[in-house]
Amino acid sequence: HRRSGRLFQGPYQSITIRDPEYFYILIRYINLNHAELVESKWKEHRIRDRDRLEKFINSYIWSAHLDFLGVRHSCLIDRAVTSRLLEVDFDEHGMSEYPEFIEAWFKEDFDYIKKYTLEK
Repeated sequence: HRRSGRLFQGPYQSITIRDPEYFYILIRYINLNHAELVESKWKEHRIRDRDRLEKFINSYIWSAHLDFLGVRHSCLIDRAVTSRLLEVDFDEHGMSEYPEFIEAWFKEDFDYIKKYTLEK
């Protein structure tokens, strides 16, 4: 598919997660990273069409976002482990307060996450 990057070539980097806030940042980052496909500047709070973006992220099947919402029940997500790690309810109805968790993400300044990611 004419793609390259850390996932497909060369060494990868792993980082130990010790800070719960970092873990939450990673969940949101990973579950919503596909938003770039329709809104390339969303991380800079430059969203042209919020309705289109929400429709896209809530229908994109290649993300765990739908599992966290409780819309899908993938066998790749271990709800018991996730509940224990995050200290929240995560069951067949998704992660408790996940929609509010995601809404807060859209309102936050994204610059602080740069210390946690490889993106610049």
